[in-house]
Amino acid sequence: MKEALLVIDVQKEYMKKYNEDLLSHINNNIQTAANDSSLIIYIKNVKQLRSGDECSDFADDLMACSTHVFLKKTASAFSNRALISIFGRT
Repeated sequence: MKEALLVIDVQKEYMKKYNEDLLSHINNNIQTAANDSSLIIYIKNVKQLRSGDECSDFADDLMACSTHVFLKKTASAFSNRALISIFGRT
């Protein structure tokens, strides 16, 4: 089975809470996975936050190396059945 990198909830609203270096580290991992021909899967939260804000856009400088994007409306990324099914195809 091919290795996979799950990039979960790297969205504008969430990234405001973290040090700027975090996105750089995430992008480094994405680049490494891309160089290794690993499956890269992006998952984003599309539910309304407790603050009332919408949180659906990925962080501005997030490296995009894959068209595999899955949406989730609950805390668990694996609540999306299409995400689970992709692992059966790799």
